[in-house]
Amino acid sequence: MEWIGKGDLEGCLREVTLESLHGPGNATHGFMDFMLMMGMAGAVPADYADDLDLFHTMEAYFTWYPNGEGA
Repeated sequence: MEWIGKGDLEGCLREVTLESLHGPGNATHGFMDFMLMMGMAGAVPADYADDLDLFHTMEAYFTWYPNGEGA
């Protein structure tokens, strides 16, 4: 959440490996999708970042507005 929310691409690349992503299980693809979205947004902080705890899973939400302009 923190790396993606802050747009910290270097932190992600420095700390996360494909092997470390496979450890938690099915979250790997979702995290990689968020990394892709962060990169497409220009590796800038998200305009909105939040998570929702659903019993034993977590849902993450990020939004980047074009030019940083909110809806």
